[in-house]
Amino acid sequence: MTLLNFDDGARFAAHCSQLLSDLGITLTFGNDFEAYRAILEKARPNQILGAPFDPSLHDLNESNAFWTIGYSDKGDVIHTQAMRMIDTGQKPLADYLRFNFRDFPPPGIELDLQRSRFRAGPSVSKITGTTCYHGEFWIGGAPGEFRGTGLASILGRNAFWQAMNRFDPDYVFSFIEKTVANKGFAVRQAYLHCQPQALRWYRPENDKPIEGYIGYMDRAEMRFVLEMPVPVEDVQIRAA
Repeated sequence: MTLLNFDDGARFAAHCSQLLSDLGITLTFGNDFEAYRAILEKARPNQILGAPFDPSLHDLNESNAFWTIGYSDKGDVIHTQAMRMIDTGQKPLADYLRFNFRDFPPPGIELDLQRSRFRAGPSVSKITGTTCYHGEFWIGGAPGEFRGTGLASILGRNAFWQAMNRFDPDYVFSFIEKTVANKGFAVRQAYLHCQPQALRWYRPENDKPIEGYIGYMDRAEMRFVLEMPVPVEDVQIRAA
């Protein structure tokens, strides 16, 4: 693992920490996903914990997963996200997801899993090695308070930094709902690749699918993103 000498990444972490501090935002990290679930039940009751990070379904611990929670200066939860290493059994990610995509459903929606499907594009089919799944991304508060302010670009990059320091994965990937992807979410998160129509989820007795994109980057691309200047000018919220 070579990240300990990654000076640009360290500078990113310092700039990120200072920016969030100036905005009155504090990030906490953890590996206890039962505790994370309990926090979510109070902070975002309308958005339940997703199946990929449900500790009753997966063995999640400090060696393979972590969550991030952001607090405002008032002590309110205003942000969540999580990352988890995926054991592909030495298969390419495309082959793994072809049989296991149902383990990554959109939360709180009844689905017809038999009709739903995953389709990998040519580049996704080449993804091999250690792989980290990125999900649970949420920003709370009133519109314009934190959401839609550019803060996502800082928080997303911070998750990449955390993943590289904790797991040093070959790849990181995320599923993004079409309506969210079309608003530029993957760009704000700094994903350098984003394939449309990777997922099609069908609901019972409904022929219109919920479409999902897959965003992904390799290790070198994550390093490249973290070497970029912190996009302070994109953040349009004021410090308290």
